This record gives sequence, C-alpha cells and structure tokens, in this order.
Amino acid sequence: MTVAGALADVRRTLQAALAAIGRGDGASAALMVASARSQLGDIHERYTAAALARQRAALERAAADLAAAESDARRGAASAAASLTAWLASEPGWSRGVVTAAPRSLYDPTTLARAGR
Repeated sequence: MTVAGALADVRRTLQAALAAIGRGDGASAALMVASARSQLGDIHERYTAAALARQRAALERAAADLAAAESDARRGAASAAASLTAWLASEPGWSRGVVTAAPRSLYDPTTLARAGR
C-alpha cells in the first residue's frame, strides 16, 4: 500500500458520493463521505514523526472540510456536491506534500520496521 494509492481510493470514494448525490441519495453519499474521512484518518495515523506535523495538519483540514460536506449530504443539501467538487479540485495541492513526505512516514517499509522495534 502507498499513500498515493490510499489518496486515489479517497478520490474514488468521493466520486461515488457525487454520483449518489446526483441520484438524490444523500444518505448513501453521506456514508461514502464518512468512509473517505476514515480513509484520511488511516493515512494520518502513518504520519507519526514530529517532523510530519505539517502533513498531519493538512490531512486534518481535509477531513474537517469533508465533515461539512457529509452533513450537507445527510440533509440532502445541494451544497454537498459543490463542496465535494471543490474538495476534489483542491486535493492535488495539499496532498502533494503528503505524498512527498511518504518516505519519512510509516508507509515506508524501513521506517515501519524501525517503529516496530
């Protein structure tokens, strides 16, 4: 597993949420957004080093932004689609630093092995 792959999974999940919104299925969309937030949490857990605080903060902001979209989707608000579209458009900008720092995270097999000792 790589962080790039994990982020691709998040994007695919949010695309599915957008499709659910398009079908008028806010409950399914909210569940998918919650899943994407959980996936971001899984990524966050692998950025444990103090030097990775900036990457953790970016992931926390991204998850918080999705929380609002999740709430909107649950209520069936039209703003949910706009929020998810904006999130997907901004993701390449903030995630670049997360991907670049992956060799210093627990995504790196050597770093992971050292952490397990």
